[in-house]
Formats: sequence, structure tokens, C-alpha cells
Amino acid sequence: MSRHIGSHYAIFCAMILSASCGRSHGDCNVSDSVLARVGNSVLTAEELSSAMPFGLSHEDSVKFVRGYVRTWIDNKLVGEVAINNIPDSKSIDRMVDDYRTELIMWEYRKIMLDQHAPSFLCEDSLKAYYEKYSGDWVNETPLLKGIFVRVPEADAHIDDIRKWYKSNKTSDLESLEKYTLSETVEYDYFREQWIEWTALKSKIPFPDNFSPDDYWKNHKVYETSQDGQLYMLSVSEYLPVKSAKPYEVAIGDIKDRLSNERRLQYDRQLKDELFNKGIKSGDVELNVILD
Repeated sequence: MSRHIGSHYAIFCAMILSASCGRSHGDCNVSDSVLARVGNSVLTAEELSSAMPFGLSHEDSVKFVRGYVRTWIDNKLVGEVAINNIPDSKSIDRMVDDYRTELIMWEYRKIMLDQHAPSFLCEDSLKAYYEKYSGDWVNETPLLKGIFVRVPEADAHIDDIRKWYKSNKTSDLESLEKYTLSETVEYDYFREQWIEWTALKSKIPFPDNFSPDDYWKNHKVYETSQDGQLYMLSVSEYLPVKSAKPYEVAIGDIKDRLSNERRLQYDRQLKDELFNKGIKSGDVELNVILD
């Protein structure tokens, strides 16, 4: 018996003894490690041990054992009753077969996608698809580029920080980046990539009635303070809700759509190949016109 199973064996004994309600017991001995039996089905200590989560306390382990054993017995009993009383068990068999087929098809699609991804997900193909369906890529939340800084209001270099985070000069941005290495300063530079408005909204205490679309029409910076902290945001580019998504933002949606289209294509391809092969070999007999 492994160390893991052995440790649970003592718990099984505790569970059995605690459930005995006054009956006397000698040494705990679960015959052949069988904890429960329903008809010809048995639940062994080894099976239960493999299902038991690690790190449970003794009390929680006993609860887990009791619950698991009772659930196992209930499932077996209900399962036997169901098998004997379902009038059309063949429908269950058909559903199992259909589900198995779906799993096989899914694995086939995955293999085919892995083999062909470089050809249909290359940069030129993705950009061409983006241009062809440009009207489909619309952002559901505002997008923006810029710089965000949070510093204590009492920081001695507030004036310098205000100058740096609004600037486009490389030297100013380098000074800001060096200064924000301090543990008391939070600094995000995202002038080279689009981020969603919701990501910033969670960091900055905007008023409840703040409208980003209205505000960024006429402003490039926003400052506010709360609890001794100063929040500063400069926005270099802004796209309101329902704007066309930039290619670099839409790329994930494009890949998902192309992958789904290819999955359907591979499904059809596999079915057609197997159908034609079955007709040719005689495995498929068809007595109706399909086309």
C-alpha cells in the first residue's frame, strides 16, 4: 500500500468507527480494501484515495469520505434502476455514439488546424481579411493610448512629473521612467499600444457621471486626487465606443473567426471523404437521392 493510500486508510477506519454508533470494534480491517458494494460493483480504498484532495484536515477528510461513498452508492443504485426502467435505452446509446463522434471530430479539427495554421493565419492573410470585413470589427468599449502615473500628493517632484508625463520628448520620458522606479509611484506607459478604458477606470477614481467619450473630445490630460494620492493621465490617442477597431486590437477576433471557419471546412471535408469512400467500398448503401 502506498504512503498516500496508507494515510487515508486510517481515515477510513476513523470514518467506519465514528459511524458505528456504539458497536464495538477491534482493529480496523476493511476486507480487501472494499469500502462499499452495489450489486457487482465495488468501491475500493484505492479508488477513493485517488479522488481525495490533498491537504484536508482529519475532520474534513472524514466528511469527504462519507460524502463520496454515499454519492457513489446513490449513483450506482439510481443507475441500475434507470437502466432497468428506461423504455428506450437505445436512445442513450445513440447519444453516447454521437458524443464520441463529436469528440473525434474535435480532435481532427485540432490536428488539421495545427497543420495548416501557418498558411491561413499568416500576417498577409490576416490583414487582407481585416480589410475585407472592416465593418465587422467594432470596439464595445473606448480604446486609448497614453501614460498613467500615480504618486503621493506630497511628492517633492510633482512639478517635474507633471511636465514629464505630458511631454513627447524622449529625454522627459526617460526622466519620468527613471523616477517612477520608486516604490511609491505607479507608472504605466501605453503610448505604443491600445488598451481598454475599463482597465484604466479600475485604477483611477473617476466621478460616477464621468463620460470618457465627452471628456476626451476636448482634453488630453486628466488629474484627480484621493486619500493623499494624485492620479495623472495623459491620452495621446482615443477611440470612442463603436469605432472601428485597429488591426492590432481586432487580430484576436480575426483569428477566432478564421479558425472557426476552418473547423467547419474540415468537418465538411472529413464527412465528404468518408462518405465517398463508404459509397465506393460498399460500406454505405444509399437508396435515396441526396442532391
